Amino acid sequence: MPVTPEPIQDLTALCAAGHYAELERKARVLVRTAQASAIVGQLLRTAAAATNRHQEALATRQTAAACLEPAAAIGIHVDPAAAYFIGGMLLVAAGELSRGEVSLRRAIALDPSNPAPYAYLGRLLGRIGRLREAVAAARHAVELIGAASSAVDADDADTLDAAAMVFGAAGHVHTALEIFRMTRGYEKDLECAFAALLAARTCCDWELSELIQASIRQADPPWSSQQASPFTVLLMEGTTRNEQLNVARSYAESVSWSAIPAGRRAAEHQAAKPRMRIGYLSGDFFNHAVAHLAVGVIEAHDRSRFEFIGYDYSPRRDDEYRRRLALGFDRMVSICDLDDTAAAQRIAGDDCDIVVDLKGWTAGTRSRILAARPAPVQVQWLGYPGTMGAPWIDYIIADRTLVRPGEEVHFSEKVVRLPDTYQPYDDRRRIGPPPPRAACGLPEGALVFCSFNHSFKITRSVFDVWMTLLRATGDSVLWLLHLNPEIDAALKRHAIAGGVATERLIFAPFASRAEHLARLGQADLALDCFPYGSHTTASDVLTAGVPLVALSGDTFASRVSASVLTAAGLSGLVTTSLDGYLDLASRLATDRNALARLRVAACGRTAPLFDTARFTRNLEAAFTAINARRLAALPPDHIGIT
Repeated sequence: MPVTPEPIQDLTALCAAGHYAELERKARVLVRTAQASAIVGQLLRTAAAATNRHQEALATRQTAAACLEPAAAIGIHVDPAAAYFIGGMLLVAAGELSRGEVSLRRAIALDPSNPAPYAYLGRLLGRIGRLREAVAAARHAVELIGAASSAVDADDADTLDAAAMVFGAAGHVHTALEIFRMTRGYEKDLECAFAALLAARTCCDWELSELIQASIRQADPPWSSQQASPFTVLLMEGTTRNEQLNVARSYAESVSWSAIPAGRRAAEHQAAKPRMRIGYLSGDFFNHAVAHLAVGVIEAHDRSRFEFIGYDYSPRRDDEYRRRLALGFDRMVSICDLDDTAAAQRIAGDDCDIVVDLKGWTAGTRSRILAARPAPVQVQWLGYPGTMGAPWIDYIIADRTLVRPGEEVHFSEKVVRLPDTYQPYDDRRRIGPPPPRAACGLPEGALVFCSFNHSFKITRSVFDVWMTLLRATGDSVLWLLHLNPEIDAALKRHAIAGGVATERLIFAPFASRAEHLARLGQADLALDCFPYGSHTTASDVLTAGVPLVALSGDTFASRVSASVLTAAGLSGLVTTSLDGYLDLASRLATDRNALARLRVAACGRTAPLFDTARFTRNLEAAFTAINARRLAALPPDHIGIT
């Protein structure tokens, strides 16, 4: 008896929502009643992989691969549109992005009235950086649902949640949050919960974000053992290093099960090259925080000893940073149009000694490429502030402030400690003359606190400290980054609730990189966020000579500002509690002479933080030590660079 579309779509919806136990129960009923099809078998394998039973999933890889061909699944079992939709989702789950896109578009062509393929096509397009197309597809899905009915059923709710994830990833966070509030998907599904949490944090809706976070912590089984978003976990107050490690491991397992080995040459394990070949993998090779930090190092690398290849899956943009990177690498190879398997094979063909992941678990990652093991040694650095929990990542680049002796147990990677800081500095960055305060909308004579961190880093507890500072310092203002009017309005509402007039919050509009660095000099004191602190923004304010009061915790993400300040010779600005943070900021706010001395110390730029050549030699020493172990057939181990 053939399988009709309805039970298949039911199973696929359960798979997409992560309800694997229910999926398996219903799928096995179909198998017992002889209604099984290739798609049912593949859904069972997907459920096995998603629940960490990878041997069960991989034992039938050849059969699974055959099932992923949508045409093979059509037959007489399901209607063509349903088959292409289901096949497309399974292809995407296996990292076959190009074929997945073809299949989903075919489903749309066969049944343009079905909103689900549009939403999941949007998710695929967002994943590969085609954000405009992704948003258009998600918006069309929402419009179809709105036109079809006045009430939202369970299937439509799942589709709307998928569309909301597209909107959130593309920066349309208020649209995403509006949908999540309507569907309340964050109460039913962990992936939705983390997407909604990030949207709520970005919108500074702290009441909702705290509600969602409480719901996540009550999940059964425990959220830290499930496939939660590792990046969003870094933002959650109160998470431990072990929780971050467990989440990262679970997420990595969900990524790696479908990776097809890249088939690199075995001889490369022993052969030393005249120049060590290093690959940098990223989707941020443009005007992005990672590029702001890394570009100076790429340009300063020693080409007599090393060859550097940039493997690029960035959005197609032309800006100063992209041009500098393209000139800085020996080669920049675009892998935008390759799916994960083909990209891994392309990298493997270049016979790199080491590949460095500059993206980690941040938005738009394609870390499944490295799950295929295209290089004998794989390292993560800079893009993701924490362990990736990934068996395919051998080392993490850190320093002695970020990972103290004895803390290696919280990392799946072996830890490489650089001597000063793990965060590089671009000493070629252009800084214009500081504009007058009036041009920045800042009052003359006022004490200007600033925090140019993204809104998702701002928590209620830190903002309350900022309001306490403003209430205690009558002639002060708080200078923040303008992201959109809705976020500005939310922060103003929080200020009113904290007893502070809204005119004391001043929002800086978008400016070019050089203009932004120049205007920063008009601030008097920068304030850190917690638990995800200042990273690139820490280097930026110090470049402008503005001291930063940092709040350091137990996690990697909460210690980066401390690492930067220590390398700048300003470790006295690092605090370890909210009370200490408030006390130090209050004392500096009332001691203009102390602030002036700190500004002179930062402006001198003689500390190790500001020495790009020194940092680059230290990083190259790390690469050399890593490769020496490989050439000696030794397993990865912790390394300290002195």
